[in-house]
Amino acid sequence: MHTRVIFKFVTLAFASCAMLIAGEPAEVTAPKPPGLLAYIAVGKSIMKLESEIAKEMKRGNHAAAEALCRKMIEQAPHVPNGYYNLACTLALLGKKDDAFSFLDQAIAHGMIDVDHIKSDGDLTVLRDDARFSALLERAAKAPPAIPLRPAVPLAVDAATQTASIREENIAFDPKSGQLRTAFRFEPAPPADRLITKLKGEAAELLLKWYAEGSAAGNWGDLYDNRDGDHSDLSRELFPTLTWLEHSPEAKDANLHWGLQNRIIHPGIVIGNASVAQTDGPYWRSMPRMACANAAAATLLYRQYRENKLYFYPCHVDHTPGRNGKLGDAKGGHGDVYSANTPYMIISQGSSGTDQVFIQAVAATLAAFQPQTKKKLAAEGLLMPAVQMIFRISNKPVAKPEDYLSGVAHPPVFAGSNIEIAKMVKLAHEITPDNLPPLAQIKILEEDQAVPGRDYFEPMTTEKLFDTPCSIARVMRGSAFRRRMLVSAEESFDANKKPLKFRWVVLRGDAEKIRIKPLNENQSRAELSISYHARRPIAPGAALESNRVEIGVFVHNGTYFSPPAYITFFTLDNEERVYDDAERIQKVTYSGAGEPGNYVDPVVSLPKSWRDEYHYDADKKLTGWSRHRGEKVEEFTAEGRLILKPGETRAVRYAAQPKAPNQAPVIVQQTVEP
Repeated sequence: MHTRVIFKFVTLAFASCAMLIAGEPAEVTAPKPPGLLAYIAVGKSIMKLESEIAKEMKRGNHAAAEALCRKMIEQAPHVPNGYYNLACTLALLGKKDDAFSFLDQAIAHGMIDVDHIKSDGDLTVLRDDARFSALLERAAKAPPAIPLRPAVPLAVDAATQTASIREENIAFDPKSGQLRTAFRFEPAPPADRLITKLKGEAAELLLKWYAEGSAAGNWGDLYDNRDGDHSDLSRELFPTLTWLEHSPEAKDANLHWGLQNRIIHPGIVIGNASVAQTDGPYWRSMPRMACANAAAATLLYRQYRENKLYFYPCHVDHTPGRNGKLGDAKGGHGDVYSANTPYMIISQGSSGTDQVFIQAVAATLAAFQPQTKKKLAAEGLLMPAVQMIFRISNKPVAKPEDYLSGVAHPPVFAGSNIEIAKMVKLAHEITPDNLPPLAQIKILEEDQAVPGRDYFEPMTTEKLFDTPCSIARVMRGSAFRRRMLVSAEESFDANKKPLKFRWVVLRGDAEKIRIKPLNENQSRAELSISYHARRPIAPGAALESNRVEIGVFVHNGTYFSPPAYITFFTLDNEERVYDDAERIQKVTYSGAGEPGNYVDPVVSLPKSWRDEYHYDADKKLTGWSRHRGEKVEEFTAEGRLILKPGETRAVRYAAQPKAPNQAPVIVQQTVEP
């Protein structure tokens, strides 16, 4: 049964905004909406009620669902969800007149997703009624719940170095699908402001350059703390940097906390969230939350190219051990990141470990020559340049060739390896006519695994995400090798200098990875990556990983770019056996019915069985046997369950709840013919 609009509440409203930028005058009179922040703030309670309504509807308990819908209307009378959900419930009860009445109210409050109304199975009983087509016409012409309006720039308080986020200077941007703020800076900071109050060589250089006028400083740069000042950069250290402050209304809307995936602030921004999800089956650091989601990864790239860089601790996502043990002692889970990107900086450790990174990057931004910083920002290359400087300056990069190795580009960095003086010197040397380039990649062609035949999960693809500087795949399929054609031809130099291309194995067994250039300048390559079981990240290392990484770099004669990553992640809750011809022989899956190795449940859910594969005399796959204890099932090579000779049944794999506060597991279900 299809029920209700179980969209994220704000997403529904924002989608409505995007549809009606140039809409016709509305025929339905909508009530005056509340402010944008108040509208967003109610989302959390709405989502909780949506979930409760869904449960009652699934049970067929329409009376309870109706009561919850009316409760939603009472709690949030200015949003469409309660009215729409109630209309669906009443339609299922056969109360057509009342259903139409509440649909009209839903439209008046912003429910203008015509396609959803058309396809919603709960409204089937209404479709043959002449009123339904008229209602769809009204929905198509109705205004959004939140009128589109520009953000009014608020003046930055130079005396307190503060830029406030309030109702009037925040707006929804339908182009990016994000909230955006607006601020107004004075042309320059007060004349008596120092560039920094850091100590040491880096501070001395910054003070000297700033006095000479050759260092840009941080005026116009924003600092966005997202952990309630838990790990807050000291205002004394960078007197020309501006701190973002959230109004009570912005905090009520939860715009101040955690992974920055909701607001794009103007100009140059650095920020941090020294927090993590520490309990439940979905425990994770903020970066792992982002890297397991295609939409979040796309937003991270947008931030990267719009001169924003955020810092997050890894918490326990990058700690030696397996399944919480290190030998016989307590330990971690290894490197559990499913991907690597250049879009953020992750610090080794937990709360507060991000501070030294923030200080180093704030100093680096201050050290750029004014015209260099301006041009880098205009080209969307400021944070890529910062990432290059940061990585090439790290202590493990002892010689130039180390930059093209895994030691320079791990997913997580140790604060003890930062050399701020080296970073500010490199930044200050860059000139407007000689900027670091950017490596960008895209897939031209790749092998495709087929769900239900090559792997057994609800996910319909091995793709985790595709972004211009990071591509991530999960090796779900049983094939030993993946082939991928990749282009780096969209890489560029802002001054149009010729580029040289380098493809490098950053993590994984180089003997199992083939990189074949496809053209003379090596801007395209064919990759062949074999299956990698869990292994140490380097010989003798205590930290283990299931990720393979290939880095793509471009060089313009002076500078290397930061890396663009191609990553492949294998699943630690599987044990695979291949023969010498690279054919799959056996896969043992664990974790659903017995203990198994930890895998992020957002990336893959556990299952419990053993598949043994069969081949004919010509070495062609004929099917497999599935073992669950004493029970054995036979499957065809296409993945159909054999009921008896000549009779097969299609199979699907679904997520099934296991127990409260536990991730679901994968179950096998036959499909009726």
